[in-house]
Amino acid sequence: MTCYPLYSTHAYLWPLLAPLESYEQEMSEWCEVIERELPGRENLRILDLGTGGGHHLYHLLNQLPGRASAVAVDLAAEMLERVEELVPRVECLQHDMTTLRLGQRFPLIAVHDSFCYLTCRSEIEALFSVLFEHLEDSGLALVKVDAVKDSFCGPYRYLTNFEQDDFDITLTHYEWDPIAEDTTLEVIYLFLERSGAQVETRQERHTLGLFAKSDLVQWAANQGLQADFYDLEPWDEERENLLLILKKLGSKAS
Repeated sequence: MTCYPLYSTHAYLWPLLAPLESYEQEMSEWCEVIERELPGRENLRILDLGTGGGHHLYHLLNQLPGRASAVAVDLAAEMLERVEELVPRVECLQHDMTTLRLGQRFPLIAVHDSFCYLTCRSEIEALFSVLFEHLEDSGLALVKVDAVKDSFCGPYRYLTNFEQDDFDITLTHYEWDPIAEDTTLEVIYLFLERSGAQVETRQERHTLGLFAKSDLVQWAANQGLQADFYDLEPWDEERENLLLILKKLGSKAS
């Protein structure tokens, strides 16, 4: 997996670009799914893969019943530093989520936006193998899927502005699928940052995965997981908001 500047050298922007409160409603919906699939469970121990800045994890831990705890895994040390500040009780581990082997099992595994950075079948199946190895037999894994081939019809364009004290940033987000036949799409971020009387501009291009629902379900089954899609409240009128619910089948098919 690639660690882009947004998650390393420019990680300080994360609280502005992804406000903490913007994750609250989505995590409420996740908690409803968890309560339905793991009824009556309290004090859940969570393995959070590709945790990023931990904003989703913050709300998940605070909304689950009892005193939930977590192990947070991410490639970027800078993002994990923010997790430690935001949720001090979380155990942080710098590692690639597709090769992790902790020798532990968890009742709940979460994969939020980081899933979109898997760009080929081998990476998807590697992650599903990690889920299988770390999931309790009756456990649950939840994976956020930002886009699927079945419904993606970009390009999508967003313009947003964030301000804090004497600093503001304007972000243009352009998301498109330049080669329809492959398994990726591209997101181009254009940043305009003003600090006092100084203005700087820069660009980042991120390559994300784009797969058919049927392929994801089959690749999960290959790694011993039953996969079902669940529709969450859309965060944008043009886009779906999909949650992939995974449980152990018992054994791997391959």
